[in-house]
Amino acid sequence: LIKHSYSDTCIVYAHGLGSNKIEVLSLVNALKVVIITFVLSIFQAVAEARGSLQLMGTIEDDINAILTWLDASRLYSRYILWGRSMGGASIILSQSRNLNKKVQCIVLDSPFSSF
Repeated sequence: LIKHSYSDTCIVYAHGLGSNKIEVLSLVNALKVVIITFVLSIFQAVAEARGSLQLMGTIEDDINAILTWLDASRLYSRYILWGRSMGGASIILSQSRNLNKKVQCIVLDSPFSSF
């Protein structure tokens, strides 16, 4: 969690398959100017085995867990969900199954529907 003390909005970023938090760290500094709070989503269900990436669980559960944690913190009145590739697809699945009323905006960059 990268927090700006004056923000009631939190952006949750979900990266694509084969990526990690480094993908978004360069954006964090630029977005701080806009006075937001940023959560870097690192999927627990993605691991490397024998040189290839393998999914070991439901990634959309990670998104819901982050939103549940943010709700419990009571620090934010609204969320923006931003997902790229698999992260975008995971956000779609997450919100289609468990809509969070604080989500005000969803930004999807190249989500996919199947392998």
